Amino acid sequence: MTVSATPSGLLRKRRLELNIEVEDQAKVAHGSMRLLFKDVRVWMMGLVYFCLVMGQYGITLWLPSLVKNAGITGNLKIGLVTAVPYVAAAIAMVFFGFRSDATRKRRRYLIVPLLLGATGFVASVQFKNNTVLAIAALTVASIGAVAAAPLFWPLPTAFLAGASAGGGIGPITSLQNLGGFFSPYMMGWLKDATQSSHAGMYALTGWLLLGALITWRTPAELVDK
Repeated sequence: MTVSATPSGLLRKRRLELNIEVEDQAKVAHGSMRLLFKDVRVWMMGLVYFCLVMGQYGITLWLPSLVKNAGITGNLKIGLVTAVPYVAAAIAMVFFGFRSDATRKRRRYLIVPLLLGATGFVASVQFKNNTVLAIAALTVASIGAVAAAPLFWPLPTAFLAGASAGGGIGPITSLQNLGGFFSPYMMGWLKDATQSSHAGMYALTGWLLLGALITWRTPAELVDK
């Protein structure tokens, strides 16, 4: 965007520069990577991302099996029905993203999808004998688990500045990778141990609720920017 050279244009440019300076001053620029890794807030954000990745991988890797367990038979039908939760999740992702940017309520618009995901997982078990309701519940779970991921990143970048913003991604993505490994392993182990996917669904619910709790306990003045 080109700023006009008129007095009003220069004034808008200076106001924008001041806003950026104020925002940067509110962020934390750690003097070394050692201090960054000792920042508890970074690890708490990493744990939030671990929790939401647990739910996300539970959906992306197990959704076809969950749809089949809900009473849908035939590979074509399973594939078509599996697409429905993803379409709903894509729409929700755009909606929540716009609302998060418009209101700057970063915590709220991360907590809501996490709670939706947890509710969907529990409801899919409760409605296991009703195919329509079970699929609807899995759609809600998908909306929460999938839409939460892009809504997460405004939180840590709200209080990390400069090199710390890049360095802080390291421990956060490390925990993300652990979640990507642990979630399918946990789901498979629980299914083998109980001969049912229900225990895994409840476990995913617990992880999403933990992520929502940590996000809620994060000070609003730290991330709602």
